[in-house]
Amino acid sequence: MLRKILGINSNKDRNKCLRHGKRRPPSVSDLGVTKYVRLEDDVKYGLVDIVKVKEHDYYFLVKENDLDDWCIRKSIDEDGKGYLVGLDDEAEFYLVTRYIMEPTRRKRRAMKHLMIYWANGSIKKKRLFNREFILFLVAITCVSLFAGYFTSMYGLFMTTARLPPDNNVAYTDGSLIKTHIETLRLLDDSYWPDLSLQERLDIMQCVANIEATYLGLPETITVKTGELQEGVLGSYHHTGRIIKISTSYLMSEINCGYSNLELLLHEIFHSYQYWLVAAYNTVDDRYKNLYLFEHIRDYELELNPYNNVELSYFARIIELHANSFASYATSEYIYKIDALLAEYEE
Repeated sequence: MLRKILGINSNKDRNKCLRHGKRRPPSVSDLGVTKYVRLEDDVKYGLVDIVKVKEHDYYFLVKENDLDDWCIRKSIDEDGKGYLVGLDDEAEFYLVTRYIMEPTRRKRRAMKHLMIYWANGSIKKKRLFNREFILFLVAITCVSLFAGYFTSMYGLFMTTARLPPDNNVAYTDGSLIKTHIETLRLLDDSYWPDLSLQERLDIMQCVANIEATYLGLPETITVKTGELQEGVLGSYHHTGRIIKISTSYLMSEINCGYSNLELLLHEIFHSYQYWLVAAYNTVDDRYKNLYLFEHIRDYELELNPYNNVELSYFARIIELHANSFASYATSEYIYKIDALLAEYEE
């Protein structure tokens, strides 16, 4: 059974992985690779797999004599000729590697080299692990998942704004922005670069309070910051009513205050979408097919983690609408803040 799992089907295959009971560093020949390319460093790499993500083909390459040395290149066409080039940024790398690691692709060559590598060190023993060790691993995994769930849902070990969350902010002359102009003006480039992490987080909480009031959210939203998963700038967790902003993004010298504002507006709109679905589910079934609820039905479908929605992240209705709201609302904030500051200067 062990041989079958590891893709080793005969004593001949076993001998390919073991030499006199000692480990041999695996190579691309163990993968059945037949195509090779030479990159700009003039080093020979074996072509393990080609995956298509969006409009590009990505080549998963492994060094001829070292499976630990691998890279991913993108295929482009220029002047009728094909070229392999590096990826644009970390976000593209994250997108491609996550696609390669999907369960449906693990059955293909992209993960086979890892299985062979594992086999080299473990095939010698009839039993890989004893029962006690397996139970220990299961226990550790359960504790980690339990701790990870609460850390993710409730933002444990993350920095929280000093400003308390609120969903009933007082108006001044009918304007929520005017009520908090002394805080919101700090979003401007003349102030934002000099602010500390805590000060920036407090401004984000102020905006969350304004939007919770404006959108009529029935519960408050807490804003926190911490290091998120690679490639994730922000997220909303409805269980804890928490918006998380990546500390790296919040403190980046490249991203201005209004960039962080737009990110927060995007995430708080997700909270609004959850509450719309909750309200929709209280409506009598006779009225649920009204055109009024067309997009809310889409929200319900896409927000349910048990629904297998065959759409890319950016094609989902919840993301399109959150992007649209955030873009428009950010423009409105900038316009009103500038107008109020100009009025005060006069």
